[in-house]
Amino acid sequence: MLDRNGNTPPPREQGRKDVILIKTQETVRFIAKFDDFGGDPVPFMYHCHMLIHEDGGMMGQFVVAATTGIFENSVQDNLPYSIYPNPAQNLITFVSENDKQVSIDIEIFNLQGSLVIKKSLLMNKSYTMDVSSLKTGFYTAVLRSDNEKYSKKIIIK
Repeated sequence: MLDRNGNTPPPREQGRKDVILIKTQETVRFIAKFDDFGGDPVPFMYHCHMLIHEDGGMMGQFVVAATTGIFENSVQDNLPYSIYPNPAQNLITFVSENDKQVSIDIEIFNLQGSLVIKKSLLMNKSYTMDVSSLKTGFYTAVLRSDNEKYSKKIIIK
């Protein structure tokens, strides 16, 4: 485990783990090495041990893709952008704290890491995106402007 809610985990949570308790509204970052198995014919699984949670989407599969490193901005809560509503159904709005027009790329990735929506635009204060084509589930919105990258978890219901 790298961190829990942006803080170094206590000693009992450091080291190798195969189960991590994640409480409501918590964020846990971890690093793992996926050497074998897990591909198109046999993907990796994640799940919650509470059956009602599994039925609600806390059970799924993922395929590991090549990466170049850890995305450091993935757990920031003080982003210069806000996203609402979250969870969303048909529309999601990105709002900038910046009052001037800015060139921005918005990318939405599914849990498998596949890019499902990409939009490049000049944003003044806000931009509303149609997400009605996305299936119910968890996604990551990545916002890029200048040399900055920010990400935020979003839920489509």
